[in-house]
Amino acid sequence: METFSRIQERLNAKPQAPVRKDSREDFLLRGFVVCAACENPMTGAWSKGRNTYYPYYFCQTKGCQEARKSIRKEKLEADFAHLLARMRPDPKIFVLARDLLERAWDQREADAALRAKEIRAEIKSMSLRIEQLVERIITTEDQRVIAAYEAQLRKLQERELVLKEKLTQTAEPAADFEETYRTALGFLSNPCKLWASDDPADRQLVLKLAFDGKMAYARNGGYRTAAIALPFRVLQECNDNGYGLVEPRGIEPLTSAVRLQRSPI
Repeated sequence: METFSRIQERLNAKPQAPVRKDSREDFLLRGFVVCAACENPMTGAWSKGRNTYYPYYFCQTKGCQEARKSIRKEKLEADFAHLLARMRPDPKIFVLARDLLERAWDQREADAALRAKEIRAEIKSMSLRIEQLVERIITTEDQRVIAAYEAQLRKLQERELVLKEKLTQTAEPAADFEETYRTALGFLSNPCKLWASDDPADRQLVLKLAFDGKMAYARNGGYRTAAIALPFRVLQECNDNGYGLVEPRGIEPLTSAVRLQRSPI
């Protein structure tokens, strides 16, 4: 539930790039990309040429050294697509990450099943003790003893309710691993696919889920270091450090069969 709530909070959060009624598909990065000089959001507009109109992004902040200096839409958005493509994790690393995630899923399911079994056994024991107390109350005439039994009975009944609630919380998930993570894993393996969608809402979702903040763009230097979201950051770090690529060991001296940077841990 905690994970689900965090996902819903992010999905319903304010978009990194504000959705404007006049945006349509003309300038999807308007509001998301900021000027590297003043860090204010860039805007986009069509400029009339000799025979047609041309789309440009530009900073419109007064006093900024880059104010009103146009950047071709094709250039800025192509640079973004290239940046997004570089966020794709190495296939080997991604397969490893997916395998670890699936193992963690299976382990949590096993733990939940074991805990549910223990709770059911405790509920059964609690029900038996409640029945015994009720029988004692019925057969006892001493009011002080009856009052003591009733107090004990209330505690047992409260404990039984708590256990039943815990049993509901530890119930097996309605969906399996593939059904639950198919969309998320597909997005992590290649965010470019969603960005290539014809639906502007899908592209807005990429900006919201793949990045932790807005991105600065310099007219003559391209994008500054991007604040990418945690899942992509972890996969990138694994890729850069070669985590998960285990070198073979045997009787003979250790030889490197993996032509990647060796993990520091």
